Amino acid sequence: MQSEAGGCEVTKRALIVGAGIAGQTLACALAKTEYQIDIVEKSQSWEVLGTGMYVQNNALRGLQEIGVAEQIVKAGWHSPTGVSTITDMHGNTLAQTVVPPCPGSDYPGYVPIGRPVLHAILLAAVEAAGVTIQMGKSVTGISQSGDRVDVSFTDGARASYDIVIGADGVNSSVRSLVFAEIEPQYSGFSNWRAILPMATPLADTMWQMGPEKSVGIIPISDDELYIAGVSKEPGNPWFEPETLVRRMHERFAMFGGRAGGLLKQITRSEQIVYTPIKEIIMEPPWFKGRVVLVGDAAHASTPFWAQGASMAIEDVIVLYWLLRENRDVPDIFSEWQERRFERCAFVQNGSKSTGVNGHAAGLEAMNRAAEHIRNHAQDNVNSRYERLNQPI
Repeated sequence: MQSEAGGCEVTKRALIVGAGIAGQTLACALAKTEYQIDIVEKSQSWEVLGTGMYVQNNALRGLQEIGVAEQIVKAGWHSPTGVSTITDMHGNTLAQTVVPPCPGSDYPGYVPIGRPVLHAILLAAVEAAGVTIQMGKSVTGISQSGDRVDVSFTDGARASYDIVIGADGVNSSVRSLVFAEIEPQYSGFSNWRAILPMATPLADTMWQMGPEKSVGIIPISDDELYIAGVSKEPGNPWFEPETLVRRMHERFAMFGGRAGGLLKQITRSEQIVYTPIKEIIMEPPWFKGRVVLVGDAAHASTPFWAQGASMAIEDVIVLYWLLRENRDVPDIFSEWQERRFERCAFVQNGSKSTGVNGHAAGLEAMNRAAEHIRNHAQDNVNSRYERLNQPI
């Protein structure tokens, strides 16, 4: 909607729906352009669910654009060895891997960090950029006419925009309003996560593999770590919150070694964040006219490559680069789609395959999986990051 009205140039307007990792990163980036930004978040207040997460090197390269990469590296955990250890459920080592360095980058291969810590860093950057997040507000209607997108909101307000970006996650309101009905698909797995104090400093991250289950042990600071348990849960069952600690201990009772000791420290259901793992499988295009979906709204992935947040960050940084150009919005979105689809599909498909193959059922299948890890774990990591370390 950039035009001349009475000799005054009308500013371009962008609406970002969702103020998670993707939405906040995009708001910081677009604040450096000619766009006037509105960002809405359906949550009434900030209650950041989740425990820990990875910010991968490929995302840190993008986060340089909004000036927070160094802050994130400093706030997260730094492995003195760079090693990730993979063991059986008893703690016997199967393999140790190292993420290969990214050419031209001085950042670590990955930075584990508390999700609330990352959120606080991004929120401070949004505020420093002069952008105000409107809390407790989302969209109820979206219609397009020419170069205008008309939007109605849950509080009864209406406004028009040049572009609308749906960064509102797996259960995206923008996706349901603008695109064909696409429901989240349950992966067959669920997450059991908790934050624990790290009494003894660790030199590595660790993944212990069991029958249809795994436990990740990931430091997120100098004094905290998070447990990331995964179990197959056929039928996507719902559990009463007060039963979570009992159910978690039942599922992971056979784990020994480091995981076994740490799991004993989880004594209350309130410590546990239990979430079914869902995907969004959406064929392109991820845009329609002047409305585009980014991050989990378009391509939510399983967590087995720990790349979901990093793909979302890449999405919005590439979009920011293209929106700086004086071109038609549909052409920009089309090029953005070309640059993003194959890379996101590579992560989504690879993560799914890793999850299925790494959570085998039965002794024979588990032995095959263990042998594959012994012989090919580092080669698999090298192959993955050879692709991910390419420019975005």
